[in-house]
Amino acid sequence: MNIARMGVLIPFVALAMAFENAHPFPNRTLSVQLRGRAGNSTCIGGRVTVTLTDGSKQSTEIYAGGGYLSQSTSVPSFGLGGTNSVANITVRWPDGTVTSAVPSSDSSRITMRQP
Repeated sequence: MNIARMGVLIPFVALAMAFENAHPFPNRTLSVQLRGRAGNSTCIGGRVTVTLTDGSKQSTEIYAGGGYLSQSTSVPSFGLGGTNSVANITVRWPDGTVTSAVPSSDSSRITMRQP
């Protein structure tokens, strides 16, 4: 189980600041790693949508960069809150094709490969 206590690291030119999420509630997260074809193996331009069993949805797009002196992750994480259960994961791949998957109930990370 992946407990949702993700932190953040903020680098500056002369120093770095780290923040730890010490929230006491044991909510889970789900990380979705996309594997694309040659030339775009991290699936930049792909969109991941996670639908929880309560019907709520979360979505993000994979992109390169993020701003001055920063980098975004190619493995997005989704907070599951009190639901702790995912009904469906839908991926719109960079070429426009769409696939779906249903992770096992105890998954904290899933890897999906572009068809």
